[in-house]
Amino acid sequence: MRRREFITLLGGSAAAWPLAASAQQPDRVRRIGVFAFGAESDPAAQAYVRALRQGLEQLGWIEGRNIRVDYRWASGDRLKAEVAEMVELAPDVILCGATQLTGEFQQKTRTIPIVFVHVADPVAGGLVESLARPGGNITGFTAYESSIGEKWLEVLKEIAPRLTQVAVLVDPQNPTWMMHVPTMEKAAPLFAVQLTAVHVRDAAEIERSINAFAARPNTGLIVLPSVMNSDQRELITTLAAKNRMPAIYALRAFVKLHVGVLPVTVMTDRNPTPEEASRICVAHGMTASGTKRTYRDVRYRSAFERKADISQRLANNRDL
Repeated sequence: MRRREFITLLGGSAAAWPLAASAQQPDRVRRIGVFAFGAESDPAAQAYVRALRQGLEQLGWIEGRNIRVDYRWASGDRLKAEVAEMVELAPDVILCGATQLTGEFQQKTRTIPIVFVHVADPVAGGLVESLARPGGNITGFTAYESSIGEKWLEVLKEIAPRLTQVAVLVDPQNPTWMMHVPTMEKAAPLFAVQLTAVHVRDAAEIERSINAFAARPNTGLIVLPSVMNSDQRELITTLAAKNRMPAIYALRAFVKLHVGVLPVTVMTDRNPTPEEASRICVAHGMTASGTKRTYRDVRYRSAFERKADISQRLANNRDL
């Protein structure tokens, strides 16, 4: 399939998607493994699953009729075990998110097609050979690239001009920090700030680290994306609010918790919609029997949002 045709399909031209028609008369019930980003009780994860289900239905793939969907949740201590169990089910395609999680699947299977969303740099992470020709059994959507780290610093300094020290909350299990932190370290002198990468592995370390850093003068916080940080987002945003720390969150789900409570800016790259993910999931993994499978190129989605509650800050006479 040519690149131009693929972009058209992602734009929503269901009529041009050949697999939508083939879904009407499947040669067998297909199986999809969905590894949702977040805990099963997470409203954001549940909303994504609902939208994904709707996207599949629009393409003619109905749970209980021509597909079976096995759901797992990227949260907690059973991550590796859940990945192994998913691979043992031998689905036709696996949909997952996050660099760390996709890497776990890559170690377990080189044959089951894998579609990722919300991966920072799949080439540097060793998930694909290149964006245009991913090779192997993996493709998907990449949202982040290294230069956004400088933008995070720029906007944090914009909402807190007196800022002199910035803590970057790092989950060492997610290798993408090695892309973001060096970029921010290089850019820090441009904004007259001192950057400290704070490695945390659990809730206790998060609480201890944020409280200790907040005790310093003129501090701010940048929270890198990861499964663990996402699981602990209520704790992280609560601590930032309590300590009145201006903060950058890479995921929009963080800012929804405390917007209006403290000066917050969220900058998030645009992730694919569940509908877009469902299309590439179908194309990547559920071809008709006997059809040669072609792995599509990795799609790059770049955009960011700024949510700065400046009016609330001024109303409360916050001195930043």
